[in-house]
Amino acid sequence: MRWSQGTGASVLLATVLFFATFGAIGPVSAKEETAKTATAVEYPLGKKWDANRKLRIAFLTDLHVVPGNAADENLPKMVDEINQGGFDLLILSGDFTNSGSDVELTNIGEKLKKLTIPYFVVPGNHETCWSESACTTFNKLWGNDRFAFRVGDFFFVGFSTGPFVKMGDGHVKAEDLHWLQKTLDQNAKNKKTKVIVVCHYPLNTGLDNWNAVTDILKRYNTVACFGGHEHRVHLYNYDGIPGFISRSMYMGDEPVGYAVIELTKAGLAYAPVAMGQPIPEKPTYAFTWGDSSIIQNEEVHARPEPQSFPAPDGVQITELVAEDASIFGGVASHGNTIYYGTSLGDFKAFDIVTKKVLWTTSLADSIFSTPVYEDGIVAVGSSTGEVVGMSAETGKIVWRVPAHAAVSNDGLAKDGFLYIGLGREEFCKLEMKTGKKVWSFSDIEPGMFQARPVVADGCVVFGVWNNHLYCLDEATGTKRWVWNSPKPGVLYSPGNVIPVVAKGRVIFAAPDRYLNCLSLTDGSQIWRENPYTVRESMGQSVDGETAYAKTMDGEVIAVPTTANSFTTRWVCNTGIGYEHVACPILEDDGIVYIGSRQGVVVAINASTGERLWAFQGGTSAMNRLTELEDGSIIFTLIEGKIFHIQPKP
Repeated sequence: MRWSQGTGASVLLATVLFFATFGAIGPVSAKEETAKTATAVEYPLGKKWDANRKLRIAFLTDLHVVPGNAADENLPKMVDEINQGGFDLLILSGDFTNSGSDVELTNIGEKLKKLTIPYFVVPGNHETCWSESACTTFNKLWGNDRFAFRVGDFFFVGFSTGPFVKMGDGHVKAEDLHWLQKTLDQNAKNKKTKVIVVCHYPLNTGLDNWNAVTDILKRYNTVACFGGHEHRVHLYNYDGIPGFISRSMYMGDEPVGYAVIELTKAGLAYAPVAMGQPIPEKPTYAFTWGDSSIIQNEEVHARPEPQSFPAPDGVQITELVAEDASIFGGVASHGNTIYYGTSLGDFKAFDIVTKKVLWTTSLADSIFSTPVYEDGIVAVGSSTGEVVGMSAETGKIVWRVPAHAAVSNDGLAKDGFLYIGLGREEFCKLEMKTGKKVWSFSDIEPGMFQARPVVADGCVVFGVWNNHLYCLDEATGTKRWVWNSPKPGVLYSPGNVIPVVAKGRVIFAAPDRYLNCLSLTDGSQIWRENPYTVRESMGQSVDGETAYAKTMDGEVIAVPTTANSFTTRWVCNTGIGYEHVACPILEDDGIVYIGSRQGVVVAINASTGERLWAFQGGTSAMNRLTELEDGSIIFTLIEGKIFHIQPKP
C-alpha cells in the first residue's frame, strides 16, 4: 500500500458532539456495563463513510506525564502538532501518567481538552496498579476504561489490561471478556468488518489470561492489535494476529514522539514519528489485508498449561466459586459462611457446605478490600469512599464511615474493634458493632493505605504508600514512632506488606527488596539486609519465632525473629519461578502456605523447609489465604475463583 503524508478528512465534528453521539456506551455502572453491548454507531465523519479514503490515526502510549516534568511540558506541543496534522482521531493506550494519582489524571485530562479531534483512551498499569481512587477517577474523567466504535468496515475495541490496585501480571477482568465477546458478536460477525484492538499490555505471557483474549478475537476478522508497555517499536504474533507495540513518548536518546497509523481499503501502515519532524517516507510496518507474511517469522507464544506438580497427599482441594467477575481480595469467615466482594461491586455471603449464595449486597463499584468479621458484623472498604458494616446474617448495611478516598485497603478486626485506614490521610479504630470512631490518627503524609495493619503487644503497625511505616498506641492512637525508607521514591514504600510483629521486633520488606528489622519499642533499626530478592509477601509462625518472606526467584526464606543480624533457618525453592505477587504467607498446623502470580498454592514443612505439595487452581494471581475456624484454608484468585483446602475424608 502507499504511505501518504496527505491530510485526513476535513469533515470533523466537535469532540463534545462526538461523546454525545457515543452516550450509549458512556459511563454506566459496572453491572449495567456487563449486560450492555456497544451499538454499531458510526464514527462522526459525516453521514456516509467514503471507503476509498484513508483513516489517519495519531497513536500515543507511555507518556508518563507528571505535573512539571519534561513530558508535561512537551505534551501541549504534541497536542498542537496533532491538531494540525490532518488526523481523524487520536488513540492513547495507557501509561499517560506515572502513578495514576488524581492530580496526574486531572492534569493530563485538562491538556487533552485542547485536542480538536475526537480521542479514545484505555488505562495502562500505571493508571490501575497504584490508583488512589481504585480506578474510579479514570472513569469519571473519560466515561469508561473501554471503548467500541465503527468507522465504515473498521470496528475498534479497547479495554483495560490491569493489573488492578496491586502489583501483578496484567489481567483482563472476567466482565471485560464477556463484554468483548458480546460486543464483537453484535458488531463484527460480518467478515467484511475488520476488528482493530487497542490495549496497553502485549497479548502474551505478561498478561495472565492473554489466550482467553485471543480466543475471542480469532472468532472474528481481527486484523491488528495496538498497544505499548514495552517502550519500544516491535511486532508480535498474537495467535496469528499482528500485534504492534508502539513507541513511548521518550525512548532513550531518541527525540520525543508518537506514532501514525493509516488504514485504507487495501491495508495498514504504521510508523513512529519524532515531534516536529515529517513522517518518514517509508513506514516501519505495512501490509495488505489478508497477508499474514508480516508476522510469519514472529514467535507465537506458547499457550499456558497447568504447571506439573505432584498431587497433594491426604489433601482435598475443592473449587467452591467461579464468578463471572474478578475477585481482588480475600474472604472473611464465620462458621460455614465466607464473605467476599467482586469487581462488579457485589458483596456476597456464601455457604461452603451447601455451596449456595446466602445473600448479596451491592456496593456499586469494584471491591478491592478484604472483608473482616466480628460480633455479627462483616465490614469492608468500598471504592465509593467509605467503610461499610453489614449484618453478617442478612447483608443489611448497619453503618457507614465516610473516607477521604476510595478504600481499597484491608482492615483488621480484633476484640470488637476494627482497625483500618480511611483510604488515605486518616487511620482509625472503630467499634465493630456501630462504626463509631474510638480514636483517629491523621498525622500522615500523603499516600494511600493498602495492606492490613498488625495489632500486637499494645501497638498498631501499618505501612503507607508514602515511604513510611507507622507505629501507634493501640489504646489511644497516639504515635509511638515512624520509620522512613532510605530508598527514595514512593513506589518503594512498604505500602502493601503486612509486617511481622513478634518478640519485640518488626520485620518487613518493601519493593526495594530489602528486609528490615526494627525495634518495636522505638523503631530503631536492628538490621537491614538484601541477600535475597524479597518483596512484600510475608508471614509469621504461630509462635512468633519465625518470619517468612517470598523472593522474586520463587523461594521462601525462614528468618528467626530474635536474631540481632540477618540469618535464615531454611530456604525453600518452591519451583514456581519468577514471582512478585504480594499474597501474604500463612502458617497453619505446621505447614507454611504461599500463593503465586499464576494461581499456584505451595505447602511447605514449617520445621524443615521441605516442599510438601503444590496445586494450581488457575492462571491469575492469588489474593489471600485465609484460615477458617476448623483449620481448613480458603484462597481466592483474581480470575474469580475460590478454593477450599481441607484434609481428605
